[in-house]
Amino acid sequence: MPIIFKNIRRKLAAQNRATAYIRYAFGEILLVVIGILIALQVNNWNTKRLDYQKSIQYHERIIQDLDRFIQRTDYVKTVSKRTLRVMSIALSCLEKGNLPKDKVQDFNDAIARFYRFDNLNPDFSTLEEMKSAGDLGLIYNIKLRNEIVDLENESKAFNDILQALGKTTYAKFPVFDKYIRSHVDTTTYQMTFTSDFKKMAADKDFINNFSRIETHWRGSVFFCLSLNKRARKVRQDFQNELNKMKK
Repeated sequence: MPIIFKNIRRKLAAQNRATAYIRYAFGEILLVVIGILIALQVNNWNTKRLDYQKSIQYHERIIQDLDRFIQRTDYVKTVSKRTLRVMSIALSCLEKGNLPKDKVQDFNDAIARFYRFDNLNPDFSTLEEMKSAGDLGLIYNIKLRNEIVDLENESKAFNDILQALGKTTYAKFPVFDKYIRSHVDTTTYQMTFTSDFKKMAADKDFINNFSRIETHWRGSVFFCLSLNKRARKVRQDFQNELNKMKK
């Protein structure tokens, strides 16, 4: 094809038909420009199509991440509520200086559990991948994008709080170790605890520190409930958006 154009240009130039040559040259340039524009348009359309498919995959993976996060917050919430319940019972017994037989198991559970704060360990790996790849804009719904980013930030902040509470509790061990003794079964590797209830109940400093840890567990329950509820809403919003994208 270029050879044909070249021959036509030579023929027109040889015939000294300047006006016709200019018109032909302009038309040739115009055809080239139109061809380039069409190619760019096709490439742009293909890029948008691929990005759209990639966005759908990201939405699906974020929903999977949220499912795992919801399960994790459900678990931590359940453990925290159980620990808070037995700690409340144990604290009531300590303040009254009386440990009824039907409360012994709850009291022992509180002694075994009070320092074991479970980390949330939020996993938003898909969101982190999108940030690293510069693909965050593929969550086209800005409101939805802000929701998932805010949830991730709050989850990480709460996880930091849980880690700090664990460290704070461990720092208080000298207060508790005076009356609590741990035992390890070397055949089953299970751990049990014995404690001196009377001395605990007589130690106001011990009771005060114990009550402070109870409030920490209350915070764990509260934030887990809040994050779990928000995660469920964000998940539903992502599912709704995904359904629209697949139509």
